[in-house]
Amino acid sequence: QGDRDPAPRRRQLPPEGRYLLSGASDGSAAVFDLKDATEYEAGFIAKHRSILLVDRQHQHGHKFTVSKAIWYPVDTGLFVTASFDNYVKVWDTNSTQVVMDFKMPGKVYSAAMSPIATTHMLIATGSADVQVRLCDIASGAFTHTLSGHH
Repeated sequence: QGDRDPAPRRRQLPPEGRYLLSGASDGSAAVFDLKDATEYEAGFIAKHRSILLVDRQHQHGHKFTVSKAIWYPVDTGLFVTASFDNYVKVWDTNSTQVVMDFKMPGKVYSAAMSPIATTHMLIATGSADVQVRLCDIASGAFTHTLSGHH
């Protein structure tokens, strides 16, 4: 069952530090341009509108909490979302379309990519079945399953 609290859950800045990627408990993921503030509160707190939003109404949007939202480490052309709806999705930032998804056996609590990965495109995921799976974006397959995590 999905959460109704739209509070942001995970945030990460890509290397160039301009775009903020955020996932929320309402199933949405958004990108904000930090160099383009829409207004300032009290003279110094910047407010920003999202420049990209994928939510439950999106054709391929997540149905439940986005537990993790991460940039592809090499550039901001791709990003990855993990969700309590049992999916890890790889998105094309420019088209806001899913280029690949991985069906997991349960809620996905975490996802990570190596910040220095240039020879592989692996996503390490942790899900409700207490196993870590490596998802390969290049092949669309699971390459390894690591058991014994309790």
